[in-house]
Amino acid sequence: MIARKFIPVFEFLLQSQPSERERGVAFMEEARAERLSNLIRFSFAFMWLATTSFYLPTNLALFNAINMGSGFLLFFAAVSYHFWLMHHAYRPYYKYAMTTLDMVIAIGILVAYAIAAGPVFVLKMPIYLTVPCSVGLAALRIQRRLAIYAGTLAIVMLVGFWAWMQFWYGIDYGTRMEHAFGAKVNPTYLIDTIAFLMGFALLSVAGAYNINRQVELRVETAEGAARDQERALMSAGLAHEIKNPLGGIYGAAQLLRDEDKGDKRYTQIILSDARRLNDLVEGFLRFSRPFPIHPKVLDLNALVWEFCRSEASSGSAIPVEFLSAHEALDFRTDAEAVRQILLNLVQNARRFQRPGMAVRIRLAGDSGEVSIRVEDDGPGIPEDLRRRLFAPFQSGQGGGTGLGLSLSRKIALELGGDLSYRPLNPGAQFTIRLRTQLVQATPQHDSGVRV
Repeated sequence: MIARKFIPVFEFLLQSQPSERERGVAFMEEARAERLSNLIRFSFAFMWLATTSFYLPTNLALFNAINMGSGFLLFFAAVSYHFWLMHHAYRPYYKYAMTTLDMVIAIGILVAYAIAAGPVFVLKMPIYLTVPCSVGLAALRIQRRLAIYAGTLAIVMLVGFWAWMQFWYGIDYGTRMEHAFGAKVNPTYLIDTIAFLMGFALLSVAGAYNINRQVELRVETAEGAARDQERALMSAGLAHEIKNPLGGIYGAAQLLRDEDKGDKRYTQIILSDARRLNDLVEGFLRFSRPFPIHPKVLDLNALVWEFCRSEASSGSAIPVEFLSAHEALDFRTDAEAVRQILLNLVQNARRFQRPGMAVRIRLAGDSGEVSIRVEDDGPGIPEDLRRRLFAPFQSGQGGGTGLGLSLSRKIALELGGDLSYRPLNPGAQFTIRLRTQLVQATPQHDSGVRV
């Protein structure tokens, strides 16, 4: 509850400038990552000051001055930088400047302690953590080059710092026991520290690359969705323009047929092709528009059973067999959307089902997912059509529009599920997976009904 109250404040601190939005989604994400990393810098500085204040009574005055001075410097830098970002557009070189400042402050703390207490004290204190923290902060900016820069700068500055201490003070080296209990430094410890920092830098680069790739995929998905929406709007408008004169052509051909004018054979061709084009345009218009979804809790078992009964009265020679492991299956979904998917799948299955065999609909559900399988015993989908099976206008039979399966999968995705195909031996199986909330399932003993 408390966290929700802070979300508006958090979003306000991360909001982008108008000029940043003009440069695209990728640049906006980079600017947002810069603001987020600065908030983490602010939190780090705040925790540094808080822990230093806790140890003020027991620390030496010089150590308190170093800790409080560096903490206030980092705190002031974070607050000032964020104030700047809230009133000015982000620039890519900002992240390099702030990363350099982070590293200078981290190494500056080590130098101050070396001057105050000597190299042995510095090499045995956990203040080294400020260096990898600076590298990790750079990795959050989703830029691989920045992570490489930060890791390289950290290693160079740390090696240079040790070289400076060796030249200026002289480090007294000893064994591991002398390092642990005496006033000497084990050289292996120094090598391990550098190796750890190199490994952490590599992880930071890999992390930055991974985050950057995710942002790129988001951008590609968003741009692709925008292009698809634009094409859908244009195509829907074109389909509307085609539909009106097509109705006129069909009406004129009917008049010619009814008044017994013209060649009946050609008139019938016009009517047949006009009907086919009209079906294609209607299907395309349905596909281009989002299916209206109104989910509510219903008995999915009863819904599929009623659908099978209505299909039994349709006059088809191919019956439908309903098999369910549940007497009742209370589920939150949209009834009309499920019926539309089932209608498309059953019509397809009946076209390919062998005479005397029934199309089977199987219903099963558990706490995480409900599946509805539509099966037939026909020849199945040819191998060369499977990869583009759910693409629009991919029909495996003459006279089909090729929109039934693509429309069915589109509706299933809008329901929060999916539609998939699996070959049987013989036959085909299409599975509707729905992942909205399952309310209650009641098992039954007699699971097979043929209508």
